[in-house]
Amino acid sequence: MVEEEHVRHLSIAGIGALKGGVFQEAKIEGVGDVDGDIVCTNFKLEGKVKVDGSVSAQKVKMDGVAFIGGNLRSDSIVVKGKLEVKGDLIGEDLRLDAKVIVDGRCETESLHATGKLRMGVLNTGSAHIELNGNSQIEEIVGGKIHIQKQPAVSLTDWLKTPEISPAGKLTTQIVEGDDIYLEFTTAAVVRGTNIVIGPGCKIGLVEYKTKFEQEKSAKVERAERL
Repeated sequence: MVEEEHVRHLSIAGIGALKGGVFQEAKIEGVGDVDGDIVCTNFKLEGKVKVDGSVSAQKVKMDGVAFIGGNLRSDSIVVKGKLEVKGDLIGEDLRLDAKVIVDGRCETESLHATGKLRMGVLNTGSAHIELNGNSQIEEIVGGKIHIQKQPAVSLTDWLKTPEISPAGKLTTQIVEGDDIYLEFTTAAVVRGTNIVIGPGCKIGLVEYKTKFEQEKSAKVERAERL
């Protein structure tokens, strides 16, 4: 296996360990351990990888299990399976169909996620999250925020990812945005311009500028117009 940083393409097929570096393409098919940061144009995973460093790429596509010891940054990130990031997750467009754990913050212009999420602050232009399993996000700040329970999944799909429960809810401290729609969310404060509190929600305080709607079964302790 060639490990020098000047090599333009990095590839693991099967089981391998290598040093990080600067590459045109990083492709892992199998199981890989990477010591150090990876900087590349395209990062592709089909299998399992542990990176003891950060990953920075123009495009990231992962199908499997990934552990990133630092930050993960990319314009486009597509993940299926499981992703754990010890640092920050930053990208223009994030599409997650996975169990995702981010110890730091998540910053993105567009987020479309299905699965189970755990992260610190989520800062997004628009977010569409379908809950599949219990999720926890400390704070959500964005423009358009839509959070709903994932529609029922088939037995075949559930068997592919048995650790994710069909039942799901989100726990957070603050949700703040322009247009907000929430289902099965527990939050201390929801603040925004137009707010709809849907089924399964437990909210302490709603602060709204223009519109506030509440589904009958939802619980809101107090609502105030700003």
